[in-house]
Amino acid sequence: GAGGTQRLSRLVGEARAKELILLGRRIRAARALEIGLVHQVVPRAGVGAAVDEMLGELAACAPLSVIQAKRAIEGGHHLAMPEALAFERTCYEVTLHSADRDEGLAAFGEGRPPRFEGR
Repeated sequence: GAGGTQRLSRLVGEARAKELILLGRRIRAARALEIGLVHQVVPRAGVGAAVDEMLGELAACAPLSVIQAKRAIEGGHHLAMPEALAFERTCYEVTLHSADRDEGLAAFGEGRPPRFEGR
């Protein structure tokens, strides 16, 4: 009732989801990576550093672009391709005339890091 059957089958496919859920199979991190359940595996001692690195990369990105990309991925995932592409376009249009887009283009042209403000 918590959505695990639906989420897992979308992540790893119906056959693998059935194997894991119906048989109660537990898997190791390497296998989870192999089947696409996770996108990265790090040693337990390196989890904090890996999180900090990923957060640093994310923080350097344009906030509006991150928000709209996430919205496009999550909102379009279950749509038919034509509708998903139209939805993606509406998300992109939010960023198209933003100050952050102008800043990103200017920074690239000037060879400097961008200073995004989320607008």
